[in-house]
Amino acid sequence: MTISARDAFGDVVGQRVFGWSLLARPDGIGHWRRQAAGVLTMWGAPVSSVELVRLGVSELLGNVVKHVADERCYLRLVRCGAEVEVQVIDADPRFPEFCQPGQLSESGRGLALVAELAGGIGWRRMEEGMGKRVYFRCPLVQPANGTSG
Repeated sequence: MTISARDAFGDVVGQRVFGWSLLARPDGIGHWRRQAAGVLTMWGAPVSSVELVRLGVSELLGNVVKHVADERCYLRLVRCGAEVEVQVIDADPRFPEFCQPGQLSESGRGLALVAELAGGIGWRRMEEGMGKRVYFRCPLVQPANGTSG
């Protein structure tokens, strides 16, 4: 049986915010990449943005897996005009250690790559003082000059 994207996501096209409470586990990251990519596809995002969101979801959830004791988190996609903000909210108040990795580094490249491709990455403490939100933005529409930015 084949399920259409509309059947799987409901009326995503008209929604401004879409998200999931989830457990960040290595074997589940692929599923959440597909879920986020499906929403962006329904929103009509260019392929370059869908691919960036796949990468970003992998990196943000991967950081929860590696660095946060509580695997419960929230993945949220927020339409902000012609952009989408991809957010992962977790219970750990510590901010990511963002650095440019050396040429021979075996880790630390993920957030730097997402930041470069997205034009930036950010994080904030949650208003309640518990946890943080890590986020990046990318376009929901193809830039007018045809570049994939």
